[in-house]
Amino acid sequence: MRAFSGIVAMSVLSAAVVAMAVQKDDKAKDSKAKDDKAKTDAKVNPTDPALAALYPQPSEAHKEMIKADEGVWDATMRAYFAGPDQPPLEFKGTEKVRSVANGLWMVSEFEADFVGGKKFYGHGITGYDTQKKKIVGAWADNMSTSLGTMEGDYDPKSNSVTLWFQIADPMTGQMRKDKHVAEHKGDGHNLYTIYMAGPGGQQIKLMEIESKRRKDGGEPKADEKKDAEKKKSQ
Repeated sequence: MRAFSGIVAMSVLSAAVVAMAVQKDDKAKDSKAKDDKAKTDAKVNPTDPALAALYPQPSEAHKEMIKADEGVWDATMRAYFAGPDQPPLEFKGTEKVRSVANGLWMVSEFEADFVGGKKFYGHGITGYDTQKKKIVGAWADNMSTSLGTMEGDYDPKSNSVTLWFQIADPMTGQMRKDKHVAEHKGDGHNLYTIYMAGPGGQQIKLMEIESKRRKDGGEPKADEKKDAEKKKSQ
């Protein structure tokens, strides 16, 4: 009798375990089904206007900017520190420009030998603001702890961009508004002229940066390879 009772008890216990396992499996399936449904519901139709607003596509202006500026550029800097009518100091540099954020922005990395035998490092980001209908950007370099911002327009007649660059003057701490003009000369040749606000708001030419885009896909030159190897060894 006890043996029979034991068998019955074991059978009941086994049935209970099986039932619990089945119930647990059903709950897991239900949970997975709910998760899958939630993921499906969360997916937005690619043609949904809400998605288009959330992830804007590059406009024609963005595409033209990439076409005009992306690549590696060899630059000659002419600094008119003694005045626009005096012979300038000349420096050599390199600028690497690439598109980011699905083509909505351009990132620039500029490096040059500069005053006092020091290296100049500059980093910029530019794009086209479709709300303002303006070219906008920001600039930071190792000669200032202030961030510069810029905004301007493209002139199709002269194939140039005029930007107004605002940054805190390192001498006075007051905001200064300088004029920058980027001219696209064609065939991978650009001229960037920087004017600095002087007395009475007069814009005085401070620097010219003449750049030529490399046609070799931006492969580093021999001296650049040596500099890169030297940095790695330090």
